[in-house]
Amino acid sequence: MMPYNPPDSTELEEIEELNLLFLIYLRAAARAGGDCLGLPARSARTLRELSSTALEVVAEFPRSLFILDLNNLTTTREHLVLFRNALDQSLQALTQAVLHSAWNMSRQRDFQARMFLRLSVGATRRLRTVALSELPLLAGTPNLLSCAFPGARSLWATLINRTETEMPRALRLIALHPDASVRPARHAMSLRSLP
Repeated sequence: MMPYNPPDSTELEEIEELNLLFLIYLRAAARAGGDCLGLPARSARTLRELSSTALEVVAEFPRSLFILDLNNLTTTREHLVLFRNALDQSLQALTQAVLHSAWNMSRQRDFQARMFLRLSVGATRRLRTVALSELPLLAGTPNLLSCAFPGARSLWATLINRTETEMPRALRLIALHPDASVRPARHAMSLRSLP
């Protein structure tokens, strides 16, 4: 059994930077009336108006605000398509950045990939078998990237609408809970019920 090594600040910074890229994309998509990858509609409307500084505060959530779904991953050239618009290009670039980070994490510190990115053991194992040169092809897989916590309207509203710069304890507990997986809103726990 390997001893637990807590994440260092660079790993947390990497997650924050990926979260910020994801939020910048979501804000652009919301402003353009595009696909917000499962972000609740009310949060998308609020996100349109957030400043860059406010996005940086939201990005400090200590786990990914996105889900990287590696279940239907394919490496064929069929995903090499012409982009319809700049938003499609942005999503492709964002997905490639997230994939590269997950690829590195799965090779260097498997536990952090599972904790911060919520990747399964099978997903990290699969990423370790993928060649770096295949990542651009994989980034074209449809529906590879989406919002974490879809349907958890109160969580997204709390993340986006908070005004304090320090992460509230309830949000940190949700981020670090091993079963902070996707739950429909009707089953989601109210943030007010957490200490």
